[in-house]
Amino acid sequence: VHKAVFEGAHISPGQHLYRIAELSRVWVYADIYEYELPWIQVGQEAEVELSYLPGRTFNGRVTYIFPFLESKTRTLRVRMSFDNADGKLKPEMYANVEIQAPVAEKAVVVPVQAIIHSGERRLAVVSLGEGRFQSREIEIGVEANGFYQVINGLREGDRIVTSSQFLIDSESNLKAAVGAMVSESAAGVEAMVGESTDAVSGDEGHDH
Repeated sequence: VHKAVFEGAHISPGQHLYRIAELSRVWVYADIYEYELPWIQVGQEAEVELSYLPGRTFNGRVTYIFPFLESKTRTLRVRMSFDNADGKLKPEMYANVEIQAPVAEKAVVVPVQAIIHSGERRLAVVSLGEGRFQSREIEIGVEANGFYQVINGLREGDRIVTSSQFLIDSESNLKAAVGAMVSESAAGVEAMVGESTDAVSGDEGHDH
């Protein structure tokens, strides 16, 4: 893949003359966000799509998960292996990567718009009835088809506020948002927390 010497050239001991690579099977690296780490495992199936070959996917598997995060990006590097018999995957290319996460057979889910992101906390507003509401910290899992998997903090049957206009960025605004929610409660902004058998989809990243 690289030649640094030509016929008739003088060479010195230790000089690099050629770089030889076997490209019939290649490694692809992807940076995974910290919150996605619980869903990434060695052996999972992965797909790669190149921008210059839209519609074509290459199938491979996760072969190695690096043991440390990048301090600046807070991401973890994952290595995947792909067959490359036709040589379409070339060194230093960028690609879209999708890693198939394990499917949860049974999970409690809520609509994406029902979650309030307040710094590192995730909150949902639960209707207690008679115009009363309670903000509750929850732990969420993966997102799929417009829903979040709820790991902890809500139970099936809880009534939650889902109106997207109340999404806020900081906990300091939560009190005002809840007040607005009360006035909107008659407009049908509540939803029932449901149980789903299709709670998990794939995770995506970009290789470097």
